[in-house]
Amino acid sequence: MRKEEKKFTSKKSVDWYDPRQLVKTGIKVLISSIFGDFNDKRELQAALHTNNDKKHFDHFSEEEELWIDYVADTGDGFDATFTMAKLLAKPNLDAEGVMTQSGQILIMGGDQVYPAASREEYNNRLKGPYAKAFRFDEEDKSPPHVFAIPGNHDWYDGLTNFLKIFGQKRNIGNLRTQQVRSYFALKLPHNVWLLGIDVQLNSDIDYNQIKYFQEILEAESNADSKLIICTAEPSWIHHSANKPSAYNNLKFFEKKVLELTGSTQILTLAGDLHHYARYLADDGSLKITAGGGGAFMHPTQNLPNEIPNLREGKVNLQKTYPSSKKSQRLLFRNFWFAISSLKLSIMLGTVYLFTSSILYLHFDGSATISLSEVLAAAVMNPFVFAICLLFIFGCLGFSDTTPSDPKIKSKFPYWAAGFIHGVFQTLLLLLLFWKTANLPIFFPESTFLSWLSIQAIMFFLGGFIAGTVFGLYLMVSNFFLRNHDNEAYSSLRWTGYKNFIRIHITKNELKIYPFGVKDVQKWKSKKKDGTGEFVPDREIKPELIENIDSIKL
Repeated sequence: MRKEEKKFTSKKSVDWYDPRQLVKTGIKVLISSIFGDFNDKRELQAALHTNNDKKHFDHFSEEEELWIDYVADTGDGFDATFTMAKLLAKPNLDAEGVMTQSGQILIMGGDQVYPAASREEYNNRLKGPYAKAFRFDEEDKSPPHVFAIPGNHDWYDGLTNFLKIFGQKRNIGNLRTQQVRSYFALKLPHNVWLLGIDVQLNSDIDYNQIKYFQEILEAESNADSKLIICTAEPSWIHHSANKPSAYNNLKFFEKKVLELTGSTQILTLAGDLHHYARYLADDGSLKITAGGGGAFMHPTQNLPNEIPNLREGKVNLQKTYPSSKKSQRLLFRNFWFAISSLKLSIMLGTVYLFTSSILYLHFDGSATISLSEVLAAAVMNPFVFAICLLFIFGCLGFSDTTPSDPKIKSKFPYWAAGFIHGVFQTLLLLLLFWKTANLPIFFPESTFLSWLSIQAIMFFLGGFIAGTVFGLYLMVSNFFLRNHDNEAYSSLRWTGYKNFIRIHITKNELKIYPFGVKDVQKWKSKKKDGTGEFVPDREIKPELIENIDSIKL
């Protein structure tokens, strides 16, 4: 086993509704949000690596032609991540008769690891799979180079592990890292530049980063230069719905760069949303979201068809992968939420069990209890009342008040949907106890066995009912109110409809090949430590998502 092929554990897709996982990730988010404003690693990078900026990574500009691969949102479940890594490492892929080549440069567009950055998670979910796909070759005189920008999940440890992996000239298998900052500028052939920007957690582009790009472009670019910008989030989509400040920051950056050089921006690439979506601007430039590197699929049916008032003017949606209809059909899998998110259902069942135990003691094992008595107890008993309030306000706090379509927001108070969900969950809990407490008891001579049978029903049936209602809430909200995109689809952990982008730069044009994979392979290995060979269950050939017109250079 080579040094580069270290042991790793192949991981399943993250269970985003595992209560323990939610707590751990929540703590990481809280800490990183607090300290991110006071200890921004980008300021340290600017101070430490100023002398390295002169290199600009401009050695790519001497090539006659260049192939670049772009993949984002990679490090989740092993099957999807490894499938995409193997396709990226494959020397050639057919694109409807055109034979494309594996990228001489691989751009990772953000969120290289889930659920939160740590040394172990990076090793298991990113470095291990990619080192296995891109086998180290000591004799390779022109190994592929990898550059990465961090997404919000990479920032959850303050960028510590991201910089260790991508900022210290280390290898990931046969991929050679080059950058020394969390952002970079690449001078490509035929006067094309690729800028990878770091927007941190707050969609913010710091002054030192802007200065870095300005100094490089002012010295090296000209009015005929063409720009490709890679950012960790599709802020143009957020601009139309729930996060206009994110786009304003990107717009400010673009104007600063373009005004300084007079160059033309031809393409913007982003991840963060785990699907493929291409927008065409009035000025002919493209904005593409391609976050299909391994994480669960995000829906496409709620994307705005038209986004006005951008720097380029208006942009219009041209193509999505999957299609809106296929995406929406997957939403109905939330019927089985109670089973697919079993750990959350168990937690909800525990709440039912605890509440039932308190109510049973409140009524002292009475043979017959009326519904009005149960409702009165829910108000009069302080413990039950606290649980009911927790249920209601928990669901209210969970509600998504930022729909994909801003026009709907003015017509419906979104918090009301969460409040109704919480009230309904609470009433179901009390109703189930009333029905269960009045069932014919199988053990009339044993108070303990009677209590035990009631608690068993409350735990198992209550957990299933509460979980099912939770899934129905997500499904109905997304279908009718067009919100909860993230929550309604993270529950599915759907590994299909993955994608990446291949770019070919020649003397006269830039050609984009978006590749998609409808169903990823399942991989098995005889050695669980990641040192053995992984064998797929079937061969999968990627499909060309669409044929995009070449961009003239």
